[in-house]
Amino acid sequence: MSFNIRASQVGNLFSEGVEPAAAPTPRERRKRRETLFEETLSQSLRRRVRAVARALRPDRIASLPSNLDFVLRERAIKPAGLPDPAQALSRPDGLCGMVVDATPDLVMEAFARGLFPRADCGPLKYWSPARRMTARPSNLKQPKAARRLLRGDNLRFALDADFDATIAAYAHARGGWRSGGLLSPRSLHLLASLADFGCAHAIDVEDIGGRRVAGAFGVAVGKVFVTLGAFGVDMDHADAAIVVLNRHLRAKGFALHDFAGDANVERLGFTPMSRAEYLALLAANPGFESAGRWRIDRALCQRDAPLPIGAGALPPAAPDAEPDGEANHGRIAA
Repeated sequence: MSFNIRASQVGNLFSEGVEPAAAPTPRERRKRRETLFEETLSQSLRRRVRAVARALRPDRIASLPSNLDFVLRERAIKPAGLPDPAQALSRPDGLCGMVVDATPDLVMEAFARGLFPRADCGPLKYWSPARRMTARPSNLKQPKAARRLLRGDNLRFALDADFDATIAAYAHARGGWRSGGLLSPRSLHLLASLADFGCAHAIDVEDIGGRRVAGAFGVAVGKVFVTLGAFGVDMDHADAAIVVLNRHLRAKGFALHDFAGDANVERLGFTPMSRAEYLALLAANPGFESAGRWRIDRALCQRDAPLPIGAGALPPAAPDAEPDGEANHGRIAA
């Protein structure tokens, strides 16, 4: 899926130090999002079929009765406030409660409490799994294939160039590699509101022909960045997007990179962190702020880019990756 912008703006989005055209009015932004996020009948059916297929996986089918019972009970009780992540269900793993109020400030408060919203199909729900896949930005691995893609001048990277188009491309992608939950139109609008709030960010990757080949997006809360989804024409391009995003997280002083999806990301150095440890780390790095748009640092997009420690970053507990990209994953003390 290509950027839905004027052709004259494309070069600016991927040019260092050049700002895109003036921001659209709220009405223009709302209309564009309705167009971008709208599902065709086939897209809607495909998403629902994927959701059913995931729900019927052997490791999840046993949790279907408790999932349905939980949803019906929550709708009947209509509890006020945010759910307690420590009371999350074990089956399905991490289910906490329904998203009743999807205003950006309340959803960001949920992220700060260790929750995240997701809905493959049906209503939006809050989740806090027993284990989170996390990595120190200083110790994230850089696979050889991703480093090869960063060699030369074949890829173009942009941060927050067109958040709406990035998440729409993720939601409507067919083929290739993709992590994270399936995004309904309501989920897309919620993420877009967090971007307006200045807390959600996305990285885009295009080839020299202007074709989007990868991307990733997530939410910054305190000194923790929660990646909610990543995609690419193949896994290597998606890895390159995550590697470059992670370099910027380290430069900005983030303490932890959390991958909130069910994809296998151990190859990148993400390892399990218990819910209790994750919540303690969030408490030690509290709050969130409207930081506005991020800008790309071209020096961090090269194959052998330096990895500076940003202001406020925790010092590494282990040496950085060797030239082949292999590194040990160190744990952060809360």
